[in-house]
Amino acid sequence: AQATKATAAQSKLKQIAKLHTIEIEHPLKNVRIRIPPPENSKGVALYARELVIGYPNKRVAEHIACEVNRGDHVAILGDNGQGKSTLLKTLAGEIPAIDGTMRWFAKARVAYYAQHVQQMLPTHLTVQEYLTKTAEVTILPQDILRMAGNFLFSDDDLEKPISVLSGGERARLCLAGILLKRHSVLLLDEPTNHLDVETVEALGVALHEFPGTIIFISHDRTFVNQIANIIFEVRNGEIKRFPGTYQDYIYHLEQAAEEETKERSTKTI
Repeated sequence: AQATKATAAQSKLKQIAKLHTIEIEHPLKNVRIRIPPPENSKGVALYARELVIGYPNKRVAEHIACEVNRGDHVAILGDNGQGKSTLLKTLAGEIPAIDGTMRWFAKARVAYYAQHVQQMLPTHLTVQEYLTKTAEVTILPQDILRMAGNFLFSDDDLEKPISVLSGGERARLCLAGILLKRHSVLLLDEPTNHLDVETVEALGVALHEFPGTIIFISHDRTFVNQIANIIFEVRNGEIKRFPGTYQDYIYHLEQAAEEETKERSTKTI
């Protein structure tokens, strides 16, 4: 369109002409994680009233009242140190509630994943032996190998004893084992740690499609927005429920901040 750009355009055309098409000998890995679905059921998955969580010398949050329906995907959000992991540990039965009522539905099969869980892996087994023993009996051997590959275990890695695995490898193995069983409830504390980008994306898709109940903690905003349809915010000893996605939650916070700013301005005037 401009005469002054003609020389630059011709130069670019000459550079393009020199480019050569290359062929990729091996196509990029297409990760697809399949989580065995639980039995279809409706109703309340989790019921809590006047729940108090924390430790013998410290109450982290109290007066917790909530209901989670079967099939809900709940993200627990809040600043570090507010009690997100304490809440998840209490729901998993890892630590007892200080007071109040909390119960899962009668036939709930609850799986809990956190970084410390890897320490309980049977170190005498190999990667493949552990996944085979852990998997639901209806899971085919090729599906077990596919799940192992999705979590970066393939070929020689399958024969490694768990005792020689690094902390990150054990965390991935533990998560892979959980996803091979037919759980109705998944409690996940930072499940994307130690995963590559492609696996995180595949895990997000799989959890989004999972028809069971999920309650999870993650600092990955894209991951949270992809999965959650309910937000639990842990702040100042209280837990608030926000229906909707992470984007809906952020919008609510922005609106609340604007209202607060307006109120302050009015008082100042």
